[in-house]
Amino acid sequence: KAVSLESYGDKGIELDFLNFELAEINPLINFEPIQFKASVNASVFIGDLFKMTDLSLAVVSDSLFLNEDDAGILLVNASLKDLGKPLHFYFNLTRDTAQLLAEGYYNLSDFGDAFWQKKNFFNLDLNIHSYPLAIAEYFIGGTVSQVKGYFDANLQFSGQSSQPDVEGKMYLFDASTRFLCICL
Repeated sequence: KAVSLESYGDKGIELDFLNFELAEINPLINFEPIQFKASVNASVFIGDLFKMTDLSLAVVSDSLFLNEDDAGILLVNASLKDLGKPLHFYFNLTRDTAQLLAEGYYNLSDFGDAFWQKKNFFNLDLNIHSYPLAIAEYFIGGTVSQVKGYFDANLQFSGQSSQPDVEGKMYLFDASTRFLCICL
């Protein structure tokens, strides 16, 4: 593990974290079905530390594990022009031919009168290609087993974070599963 802090431009800083264990976030997230494990490198940039402008984050790991299963290469980017503007983000998880891409923004505060400029409004485009259906076992593992196949999806989420709109399509390929029946 290593941490470095350097100046960035005239008024900014760069903070780097090398070889940090992602498992340290598991107690913070407190999501029992999935335990994260990876060695990650992260860089935080602040263009103007006094005005808190031009903020960005970059996270990369060559091997993200979900419950000891290799989920692939992780790349996360986020940027914020200033605290009154939307937070833009990009997430990429790739393993072999499987890829999960998420890109969008989230409004931390109001910055205009239009509905899409209000605090807590977000827009997320989620594109998934050849992803294993077995990921469902993390969420509904007590009711299914032997999940096989893969899926593609193109989904859009938008609106207020408390009441999002969802639209899109999902396609299943070579799908099968065994449902566990608890009969009375």
